[in-house]
Amino acid sequence: MRNLLNCLSLILLLGISAASVQAVTYKWLDEEGNTIYSDTPRPGAEEIPEREVQTYSAPRLPAASNTTPKPERQAPEYKSVAITSPQHDAVIQDNTGNVSVSVQVRPALSYAFGHKMVLQVNGNPYSEPVSATSVQLENLARGSYQLQAVIVDKQGKPVIRSNPITIHLKRHFKKP
Repeated sequence: MRNLLNCLSLILLLGISAASVQAVTYKWLDEEGNTIYSDTPRPGAEEIPEREVQTYSAPRLPAASNTTPKPERQAPEYKSVAITSPQHDAVIQDNTGNVSVSVQVRPALSYAFGHKMVLQVNGNPYSEPVSATSVQLENLARGSYQLQAVIVDKQGKPVIRSNPITIHLKRHFKKP
């Protein structure tokens, strides 16, 4: 309780002292005839009454006059999509059946418009669309495969396709 009274007394005291403090402004001319304003008095300075202190209010900004909507950005028009690795007709020897596929898109794949890439293996999507230009094919059986990269929009509709390439996978198994 005592702390509460001390706290209330301090708040009351600060309120009274803040109300009694007023900023006083002084005005004088320097040696070159320039008018100087300060809150520190000096010999020959005159005190400016509070009513003479000028204040400035910023003008209101006008409402935006240009009401035409900004044109929507256009999705890029892709110039090319190509599988760069592996090469067409490549023979890949990998006993795990894994193949790394890299795709080059020009201009770059537009993630801002929701564009993604789908890698097709023998005409079927290998996985869901990805926001990347490389895919790791895993555990393929030995044989020949046709690969094609397809760029799709956010609805999954094809935008552009690469030329298909063919790869040949060899897997050697140890005999028991």
